Amino acid sequence: VQVQKAEHEKALQEQLEYAIARLMQRHNANLEFLRDKNEQQKRHTNAAIDQQLMQSELDLQVKHTEQMMMLTTAANQRKFELETQASALAMEYNVRRTQEE
Repeated sequence: VQVQKAEHEKALQEQLEYAIARLMQRHNANLEFLRDKNEQQKRHTNAAIDQQLMQSELDLQVKHTEQMMMLTTAANQRKFELETQASALAMEYNVRRTQEE
């Protein structure tokens, strides 16, 4: 009876150890799956953030280019106005000088 009891306890212990090992395997597989899924989500999120950054940079560059063009246009217009005014003043001066002579 003692031998049978010891064999039965040993069999139960082996079954327990086997069940624990399988449970640990499943647990580790689930952890690995979750971690892989998390890494995939991180990559996806980072890619989306990078895309948003690139779009924001592009929008900023377009705005900067537009502002530079407006500034250059305004400067050229002002330069033209000053040159026109200077020419008119020079002609007026020459006309007066000629009249005074």
